Amino acid sequence: MKTNLVLLLGLLLLSACKADADLRENPADNVSEPAPAAAPEQDAVPSKVISVDGISADDRTYVPNERFGKITANTTPEQLVEYYGEENVKKDSIHLGEGYYLAGYKLFPGTPSEASLLFPGGKAQLRDMQVTVDLTATDWKAAQTGIKIGTTMEELERLNGGPFSFYGFEWDYAGAVTDWKGGALKDYRLRVSYDFENRKKTVLHPSITGEQETSSENPALKGLDVKVIQIIVRLPVLEKQIGKN
Repeated sequence: MKTNLVLLLGLLLLSACKADADLRENPADNVSEPAPAAAPEQDAVPSKVISVDGISADDRTYVPNERFGKITANTTPEQLVEYYGEENVKKDSIHLGEGYYLAGYKLFPGTPSEASLLFPGGKAQLRDMQVTVDLTATDWKAAQTGIKIGTTMEELERLNGGPFSFYGFEWDYAGAVTDWKGGALKDYRLRVSYDFENRKKTVLHPSITGEQETSSENPALKGLDVKVIQIIVRLPVLEKQIGKN
């Protein structure tokens, strides 16, 4: 099923408009507000409860809609510290793009395990937990598919079972996957980009730039080495969980 803005930065910008004045001028001020562990009603709830009893704190895998390491939608900031240690959990302002920030947390800041967390609720009244990974050298990857930062467009097509669509390059939502075309990766929220560093002088074809959707089959993408540059893991809030998170 097609989604309009599958990236966190798009999704949260829409909800953040309700609290525009709070989030724009002084982003650092938002850090002092503890992120609540509960959230308003959500759009979707997973079909099964999630147990993380057997998941190690050293686990660096994620399952869309279920868990990120030991983190689930019902994990609290206090449990986050319990799992990973106070030294590895820091309050921070999470940048969403276009000058928007929300109070959140950085997990393992400054390391290959770094991730940005936004808890449900808060000033933007988020419905779900949102976890973002965008470090090139990250050690996080999908448990079932192995999708990580650097996974190629061709590999995504193989895992999906066919082509997919994403927004054109060179604007705020560049590379956000918009439609998996009914494929196996429908629960994944990813952003892709071409190898900009080695192609700074490359003039991109108009069909793959700007505020429009393009297909991974577009011939204009050939030779651009398109890869995953950002992963968003959405964790819908559960009514209950098995065991202790």
